[in-house]
Amino acid sequence: MQVILLHSRVTKIVSNKFDFDIEGALLQDTEGNTLLAKLLARMQKDLPNYRFSYTLPVLTDGLQVNGGKEIMEEYIQAFKDAGCTYDQIPVTNIMAMDYGEGLYDVNKSNFDYAKESAISTKNQVMNALKTSYGYKDEENKVEFYDSDV
Repeated sequence: MQVILLHSRVTKIVSNKFDFDIEGALLQDTEGNTLLAKLLARMQKDLPNYRFSYTLPVLTDGLQVNGGKEIMEEYIQAFKDAGCTYDQIPVTNIMAMDYGEGLYDVNKSNFDYAKESAISTKNQVMNALKTSYGYKDEENKVEFYDSDV
């Protein structure tokens, strides 16, 4: 019931681009994240002019296990299950941060760490997309190879 109400309300909003910031305790809200992923996937299928993204915190090795990595995979799977194409998968934004004094190498800056975070996350997202959409899809002609990762 709540999903239908939210769906009907969102269709009356002027903007067609939405970003969901998922951090802190929300990273562990498996039920809530699954529900949101399925809702957005259904909305994407019903309202193809809408664009969704989500923002997750990252470290230098990318999205973390027990949180961001699973959420990203949940979104990809929910959109695939809803019949969305590769182009309709939501954008994964990253939240690079001040990593704290304990991590800093004398020769690295916050920019260096943010760049490492971005590259690591890109590789994780591409691997997840390859796993979900990586088979030869005759209908949509989507193929991924190791060189794409």
